[in-house]
Amino acid sequence: MKTKLSITKKASLYLSLIILAAYLFTSCKKNNQGSQFSGSLGFPNTGLSAQLSIPLPIDTVALPGTATDVVNLQINLSVSPSNLLSPVSATIVPDTGALNIYNAARATHFSGEQPYRQLPASLYTIQNGGKVTINPGQKSVTVGITFAGNKIDFFNNNVFKNALSLKIINAQGAKIDSSLSRIVLAIKAKSVYAGLYQAVGKAVRTDNPNDQYANYNYNTQKPLSVVTPVTVQTNMADVGDPIYLTINADNTVSINFLQGITGPFYADGENGGMVSFSSLGPYSQTGVNKYDPATKTFTLNYQYFGGIGSVSETLTFIK
Repeated sequence: MKTKLSITKKASLYLSLIILAAYLFTSCKKNNQGSQFSGSLGFPNTGLSAQLSIPLPIDTVALPGTATDVVNLQINLSVSPSNLLSPVSATIVPDTGALNIYNAARATHFSGEQPYRQLPASLYTIQNGGKVTINPGQKSVTVGITFAGNKIDFFNNNVFKNALSLKIINAQGAKIDSSLSRIVLAIKAKSVYAGLYQAVGKAVRTDNPNDQYANYNYNTQKPLSVVTPVTVQTNMADVGDPIYLTINADNTVSINFLQGITGPFYADGENGGMVSFSSLGPYSQTGVNKYDPATKTFTLNYQYFGGIGSVSETLTFIK
């Protein structure tokens, strides 16, 4: 029969083991929490700022121009998810200081480029007021930014470009990586009309129908580049002045002729000299100008030299 003393000794031993286990668990937890606090928060390192030698991430976002253009921005934590025992939180806020650094670097490296301007606060909303939380088991989190793309002036008369500069503040449970604490999002338009097109057309001069340089057929490829979500830039005929094509809600096309832009030049066989394409104005659109979304084809008709010359062409999407 067991004595009271032996029972007491066993109970004391069990109690000691329980206390030891609790101590070891607490110590382990403290160590893990300590490693948690050694981690740091930051935006993804895009590498796009390397050519400018500036210590902040740069990224480009293309917006299709709707009332709710959403971009998801990622925030990373430099700690293994298994070591994160409690939530880490922070806030994402606008930061024009980073944009000033970016503009200064661009002015040095790219002379003549338009500067970026911080997008007005009325044209975007940051999800949850910019507050983000990385929970145990996670290594990153995304925050949604909703842009009023239909109200953004993507062209801005070529005076400036749009950007949204942000930074991370008020981190709880982790440090902020100073080299990744800010980011500049360069905003550009995304257009379904941009791409490479096959241009098939005819240029005619009514004042001199025998001039081979002014009366000809052409079949060539030419790009349409983005200006705004509904406006693309190309050139007149096969090699002429730049023109803007704006696709209206009813798929009619408005043509804006960029007169006064010097060069390139072409050989004027009639006068034996070189003439700038910018001297071909004044321009005007005439006849049918439309876009067919089913075939991704533009039908264009316009005049130059005040109506003396005319161009009829179709542009069919290639890629």
